[in-house]
Amino acid sequence: WIEEGTPCTPVGEAVMVRALRASENTIWLTGAYVLQKLVAFGYFVFLSRAIAVGPNGIARYVFAFALIAIAQVIADGGLNYALLREVARDRNRLTPLLGTALMLKIGLALFAAGAVWSYVWLTESDPIRLQMGLLAGVVVMADAMAQFGFSILRGLKNLRMESVVTVVNQVIVSGIGIGAILLGFPLPMLVVALLIGA
Repeated sequence: WIEEGTPCTPVGEAVMVRALRASENTIWLTGAYVLQKLVAFGYFVFLSRAIAVGPNGIARYVFAFALIAIAQVIADGGLNYALLREVARDRNRLTPLLGTALMLKIGLALFAAGAVWSYVWLTESDPIRLQMGLLAGVVVMADAMAQFGFSILRGLKNLRMESVVTVVNQVIVSGIGIGAILLGFPLPMLVVALLIGA
């Protein structure tokens, strides 16, 4: 135990500052994820009750959502974590890595979106699912770029912005989606809500 008034060494002080920053970032991000999941849960409960069950209802939305989730893995390609790791090790590496990483990310996002578009174009005869699938490809590209930005912020150890954006994003998506359903817009508007939130 350190007694009150005992001076702290510079090394000990640096360790304390890093520990406080890490715990503050953890609290921000964990709180944001909890809020985001609660809003998302409420939104999905609303959708599941407001949209008809079956192949012409909620299944269309789940189809588009599943396409986005699978394609996001391709669009990431591990690049976000690699960039995060390198920037966290040395902030000065951000500028030299940014151009190359951005070009790779754009290429991966285009490839993932192209895979989604090809899949729905070749397999879907339902015009609504086709529209939702084509919009899902655009969501994949937008979300890939947003996640790329978040990986930079994480590397710089600034999670407040990501935390706030995570909650605001889910509130926007949920608000637009609920509004679209209540105003009678077609189902593809739910995917547009995801795009606006990205």
